Amino acid sequence: MQKIVVGSNLIIGLDEVGRGCLAGPMVAVAAAFHDIPKPTDLAQLTDSKKLSEEVREKLFGILMWHVGDFGVGYVSAEDIDVMGMTAAWNYTCLAALEELHPKIPATYKTKLVVDGRDEVPRYDYPQEAVVKADLKVWQVSAASVIAKVLRDRDMKYLSEFYPEYRWSVNKGYGTKDHQEAILKYGPTPLHRRLFLRKLLGREAD
Repeated sequence: MQKIVVGSNLIIGLDEVGRGCLAGPMVAVAAAFHDIPKPTDLAQLTDSKKLSEEVREKLFGILMWHVGDFGVGYVSAEDIDVMGMTAAWNYTCLAALEELHPKIPATYKTKLVVDGRDEVPRYDYPQEAVVKADLKVWQVSAASVIAKVLRDRDMKYLSEFYPEYRWSVNKGYGTKDHQEAILKYGPTPLHRRLFLRKLLGREAD
């Protein structure tokens, strides 16, 4: 896995998961590692979407052992509907960073690497947005895995209350079985009305 040279002594990796889901929260994780894992521990680390659930869970355990600090930001389906996706993304990324930064010693010089094309607005430290950073920068891959595991666990728990939507399997994404369940049973309070307008038409308003 390649690293980009950023001239910092601590790289913060930031990624979010659940941005395109029909149901459930969006989750962002900002991760900073003081104790660098061994290369063999990182051999399977990549974009979390490219990994099996079994591998993600294994890597999650390794990362929890090695991670120096991390912060988590959540934004609910209801808030996504109110704020819109761009503002919701900004909110959840800032929440993750605001939780992380008090844990980092002031002696560290940090640089944030964000997965994607957009930098985080109102973030007052050096940062760089890198397309496909979760494939290029292992700290971002790590943030991706942590965020994915945390969100998937949430969706499995929420699926116990709404089993007909099979969130334990589809994790809230717009799979065929999920869309069919929405058409049959209607949306739940955990569905994003903003995302259902095309599927349900005016009923989603």
